[in-house]
Amino acid sequence: MTLYQQLKRSGNPQAAVQTVISLLETHRPQEVAHILGISVRWVYELRKRWQQSGGNLSACVRPFGPKRRMPNRTPEHLEALVVMLARETNLGQARLAYVLSQRFGLTLS
Repeated sequence: MTLYQQLKRSGNPQAAVQTVISLLETHRPQEVAHILGISVRWVYELRKRWQQSGGNLSACVRPFGPKRRMPNRTPEHLEALVVMLARETNLGQARLAYVLSQRFGLTLS
């Protein structure tokens, strides 16, 4: 685990960015990247965010993950139909998929 990852998991979400910024005062971006185990591009990105925010560390830390929790999730009514048919017919995955495609025109992965 890199030093940067350890800082992110420390409980203070701004600790990693604060370390990058403080190291940039005395080191080149390439050296900071090597010390922390991150890419040079990420060092430049964090420095750019810090400068654009006027030195606000909390603005440099952004939430991660998808904007919508499961964008490709099967709709609930179809999920309920699949579960109901699986319980009633006691079919396996392949046969249930075949029945769904033949009877309802559904193709699920």
